[in-house]
Amino acid sequence: MSRRATLVGLCVLVPLGLWTNTQEMRIALNHSVAGAFYVVFFCWLSHLAWLRCPAWKKASWVLASTCVIEITQLWHPPFLDSFRHTFIGAALLGSTFVWMDFPYYAAGAIFGFSTMRGR
Repeated sequence: MSRRATLVGLCVLVPLGLWTNTQEMRIALNHSVAGAFYVVFFCWLSHLAWLRCPAWKKASWVLASTCVIEITQLWHPPFLDSFRHTFIGAALLGSTFVWMDFPYYAAGAIFGFSTMRGR
Protein backbone atom coordinates (compact mmCIF):
# COMPACT_ATOMS: atom_id res chain seq x y z
CA MET A 1 0.00 0.00 0.00
CA SER A 2 1.53 3.31 -1.06
CA ARG A 3 1.83 6.30 1.26
CA ARG A 4 -0.80 8.18 -0.73
CA ALA A 5 -3.25 5.28 -0.56
CA THR A 6 -2.57 4.96 3.18
CA LEU A 7 -3.29 8.66 3.74
CA VAL A 8 -6.51 8.44 1.72
CA GLY A 9 -7.50 5.33 3.66
CA LEU A 10 -6.89 7.12 6.97
CA CYS A 11 -9.02 10.05 5.81
CA VAL A 12 -11.84 7.63 5.01
CA LEU A 13 -11.49 5.61 8.22
CA VAL A 14 -11.79 8.57 10.60
CA PRO A 15 -15.32 9.62 9.59
CA LEU A 16 -16.33 5.98 9.08
CA GLY A 17 -15.16 5.09 12.58
CA LEU A 18 -16.89 8.11 14.09
CA TRP A 19 -20.08 7.29 12.19
CA THR A 20 -20.13 3.72 13.47
CA ASN A 21 -19.81 5.09 17.00
CA THR A 22 -23.01 7.12 16.75
CA GLN A 23 -25.96 5.85 18.76
CA GLU A 24 -28.00 5.03 15.65
CA MET A 25 -25.23 2.94 14.12
CA ARG A 26 -24.50 1.15 17.40
CA ILE A 27 -28.08 -0.08 17.29
CA ALA A 28 -28.03 -0.91 13.56
CA LEU A 29 -24.60 -2.58 13.62
CA ASN A 30 -22.91 -4.53 16.31
CA HIS A 31 -21.17 -1.93 18.50
CA SER A 32 -17.93 -3.87 18.19
CA VAL A 33 -17.61 -3.21 14.44
CA ALA A 34 -16.02 0.16 15.22
CA GLY A 35 -13.19 -1.75 16.93
CA ALA A 36 -12.12 -3.25 13.61
CA PHE A 37 -11.91 0.24 12.05
CA TYR A 38 -9.95 1.42 15.10
CA VAL A 39 -7.34 -1.32 14.66
CA VAL A 40 -7.05 -0.81 10.88
CA PHE A 41 -6.59 2.93 11.46
CA PHE A 42 -3.71 2.38 13.86
CA CYS A 43 -2.17 -0.30 11.62
CA TRP A 44 -2.13 2.16 8.73
CA LEU A 45 -0.89 4.99 10.95
CA SER A 46 1.98 2.78 12.12
CA HIS A 47 2.60 1.89 8.48
CA LEU A 48 3.26 5.56 7.76
CA ALA A 49 5.37 6.09 10.87
CA TRP A 50 7.61 3.01 10.68
CA LEU A 51 8.25 2.24 7.03
CA ARG A 52 11.02 -0.32 7.61
CA CYS A 53 9.19 -2.31 10.30
CA PRO A 54 7.60 -5.51 8.94
CA ALA A 55 3.83 -5.38 8.52
CA TRP A 56 3.28 -8.39 10.79
CA LYS A 57 5.08 -6.63 13.66
CA LYS A 58 3.05 -3.45 13.25
CA ALA A 59 -0.23 -5.34 13.10
CA SER A 60 0.76 -7.49 16.07
CA TRP A 61 1.70 -4.49 18.21
CA VAL A 62 -1.51 -2.68 17.33
CA LEU A 63 -3.58 -5.77 18.13
CA ALA A 64 -1.78 -6.35 21.44
CA SER A 65 -2.09 -2.69 22.43
CA THR A 66 -5.77 -2.62 21.58
CA CYS A 67 -6.40 -5.77 23.63
CA VAL A 68 -4.55 -4.25 26.59
CA ILE A 69 -6.64 -1.08 26.29
CA GLU A 70 -9.78 -3.21 26.26
CA ILE A 71 -8.68 -5.07 29.38
CA THR A 72 -7.94 -1.78 31.18
CA GLN A 73 -11.64 -0.98 30.85
CA LEU A 74 -12.09 -3.34 33.79
CA TRP A 75 -10.03 -0.89 35.88
CA HIS A 76 -11.86 2.22 37.08
CA PRO A 77 -9.56 4.70 38.81
CA PRO A 78 -11.03 8.23 38.96
CA PHE A 79 -8.51 9.75 36.54
CA LEU A 80 -9.33 7.17 33.84
CA ASP A 81 -13.07 7.35 34.41
CA SER A 82 -13.05 11.13 34.10
CA PHE A 83 -11.11 10.85 30.81
CA ARG A 84 -13.38 8.08 29.52
CA HIS A 85 -16.41 10.32 30.05
CA THR A 86 -15.10 12.71 27.39
CA PHE A 87 -15.69 12.03 23.69
CA ILE A 88 -11.96 11.67 22.96
CA GLY A 89 -11.44 9.44 26.00
CA ALA A 90 -14.33 7.19 25.05
CA ALA A 91 -13.13 7.04 21.43
CA LEU A 92 -9.53 6.18 22.36
CA LEU A 93 -9.96 4.08 25.50
CA GLY A 94 -13.57 2.94 25.30
CA SER A 95 -15.89 2.96 28.25
CA THR A 96 -16.99 -0.61 28.91
CA PHE A 97 -15.31 -3.99 28.62
CA VAL A 98 -16.90 -6.23 25.97
CA TRP A 99 -15.57 -9.72 25.20
CA MET A 100 -16.99 -9.59 21.68
CA ASP A 101 -14.64 -6.74 20.77
CA PHE A 102 -11.66 -9.10 20.57
CA PRO A 103 -12.70 -10.93 17.35
CA TYR A 104 -13.27 -7.56 15.67
CA TYR A 105 -9.84 -6.37 16.79
CA ALA A 106 -8.32 -9.53 15.30
CA ALA A 107 -10.24 -9.01 12.04
CA GLY A 108 -9.01 -5.41 11.87
CA ALA A 109 -5.41 -6.52 12.48
CA ILE A 110 -5.65 -9.18 9.78
CA PHE A 111 -7.10 -6.68 7.31
CA GLY A 112 -4.53 -4.04 8.28
CA PHE A 113 -1.71 -6.56 7.89
CA SER A 114 -2.95 -7.80 4.53
CA THR A 115 -3.16 -4.26 3.13
CA MET A 116 0.25 -3.21 4.49
CA ARG A 117 1.97 -6.33 3.18
CA GLY A 118 1.87 -5.19 -0.43
CA ARG A 119 4.46 -2.47 0.16
